[in-house]
Amino acid sequence: TFRCFLLLTLNYILQASAIMYIGEESQIMDVLSGKMHLCDFAYDLENCPGGNHCIGPGGTKYTPDSLYRFDIWNIRMYMRDSLVNALKGTKYEGLL
Repeated sequence: TFRCFLLLTLNYILQASAIMYIGEESQIMDVLSGKMHLCDFAYDLENCPGGNHCIGPGGTKYTPDSLYRFDIWNIRMYMRDSLVNALKGTKYEGLL
């Protein structure tokens, strides 16, 4: 029975460490689509959009009222790009 408890404890330790590493990865890497957290994102935001550091991930100037979470921004850009590709070559191409 000692061997069973030893293997059970080892199993719990391995599973707990796997869950811990998966949780760490989901908090650090998945949030920004595979990129590490930016430590100075929106630094000195009150000087935007006039400052030269106010360029967002899509190359657009951002303001305090136009900030979105990255996952929302990513979905919006995906939908925009999908519509542009779907309408390419049609009479509606110039609308976007």
